[in-house]
Amino acid sequence: MAIDQDVEDFLIMGDYDLIIRQAQGEWETRDVKIIPYRQHVEDLNKQFKSIEFSFIRKCHQFQVHGDLIHAPPIELHPMSAPWPFVAWGMDVIDPIEPKASNGHRFILVAIDYFTKWVEVVTLKSVTKRAVVDF
Repeated sequence: MAIDQDVEDFLIMGDYDLIIRQAQGEWETRDVKIIPYRQHVEDLNKQFKSIEFSFIRKCHQFQVHGDLIHAPPIELHPMSAPWPFVAWGMDVIDPIEPKASNGHRFILVAIDYFTKWVEVVTLKSVTKRAVVDF
């Protein structure tokens, strides 16, 4: 897009230090699957008068909570559902192609496994309100 608009000076900002440093040529690209992409970036660099890569830090919230995925696991507390709900199942069938005649793309299915009763509805989009109203 920038090439089509004859942009001469290009500033690329990213929050992934590894990619930015590899694009700048500071760090070597070792993964053989990534090398073609790195070569593509080098080819694109030649099409601009000047190109600058800038690393920007993530917001404070991401920095504070980013390592939570590395937190030690905690004990799970399974919850049991009251009897009638134990035998219920609900699922959403992802976008169907082609769309239904009314423009709906999703199917919401609820099953009572005890009585074998099935309810189905098509939806344009799966929202909290649509599921609650179902």
